[in-house]
Amino acid sequence: TRARFLRRHTFSHHLYGKQEQQQLQGGGFTDWSDDNVLRFVYRVPPCVCVANGSMPLSAIVAMVDEVTTWASIGVDKHRRAGVSISLEAQLVENERPPVVGNVLVFSAKVEKVGRSIGFQSCEVHEASSGRFVARGYHTKMLDMGPL
Repeated sequence: TRARFLRRHTFSHHLYGKQEQQQLQGGGFTDWSDDNVLRFVYRVPPCVCVANGSMPLSAIVAMVDEVTTWASIGVDKHRRAGVSISLEAQLVENERPPVVGNVLVFSAKVEKVGRSIGFQSCEVHEASSGRFVARGYHTKMLDMGPL
């Protein structure tokens, strides 16, 4: 069996399908800017929050993983999804994590894509105030070869 990657001409189709799926859950990809930044708007639902109503860092890491992977696929000419080597995120203002109903904007940027490794970063801001919430970094192995 060989690894199956998204074909070049189907990337937009998959991205728009993902947007429709996420809009039902309160979010969606909003734009792909000229500087290769993919923006994703996400309304924090109650199901991802802990008992006090705040969004835990683990949920932010999961979103950083999703958004940076789509950004990487969009920039890579071979549309390789890859495998995560390193994934990290940190809250910038630890005393005020996002809460239920907050609208967050995830801005994922591909820093560098090489033959076998890709580096992505992501910044998370509140849509209403522009407050900087979190920052994440993602390193992916892209050269997967035949499986």
